Amino acid sequence: MAEATAAGYQFTAHAIGDEAIRAVLDAYETDAAGDPGASRHRIEHVELADDDAIDRLAEHGVVASVQPNFLKWAGGDGLYEARLGEERTAETNRYRDMLDAGVRLAFGSDGMPMGPLVGVHHAVNAPADGQRLSVTEALRAYTHGAAYAGFDEDRLGTIEAGTRADLVAVETSPWETPEAIRDIDVAMTVVDGEIVYDGR
Repeated sequence: MAEATAAGYQFTAHAIGDEAIRAVLDAYETDAAGDPGASRHRIEHVELADDDAIDRLAEHGVVASVQPNFLKWAGGDGLYEARLGEERTAETNRYRDMLDAGVRLAFGSDGMPMGPLVGVHHAVNAPADGQRLSVTEALRAYTHGAAYAGFDEDRLGTIEAGTRADLVAVETSPWETPEAIRDIDVAMTVVDGEIVYDGR
């Protein structure tokens, strides 16, 4: 890993459970000893990170590439509880704990045909009250956080002079209706400054 990182490669590994997360962090820490976070190595999913893993993610600058739309299965009688039990389900997808510890969050969907607003909705309305993010925090993880994970934050992820104008206008403010973000419709889509969809 150290040789590949020195050659400019960025690693990502899927790790869902606590043991897998620890194993990936062990490998990344060996590589990142000289310059924590410079490689922006990622772990995809990070669903069962314990306190130690969260601290290590933050300390070594490892990006947590996570999918808040998965939280739709985290409620009572959902997939998580059926597979993990109630106690372990309560320890999954600790986005608030990660963010508060200084972990870089990059939100995505894992390729499911769900728009980002579904993920924002679930991050803001997470079943575990203590893991909920604000609307701004969730949007930032989808935009700037994802751009940062790909070394693209100077070009994407924010709306400011010098960056691509990639954005959407929505019909209702998610800050005014946080309990119904997943139901908000996109009114307009702009890609690199050009309107590509206008439903107004």
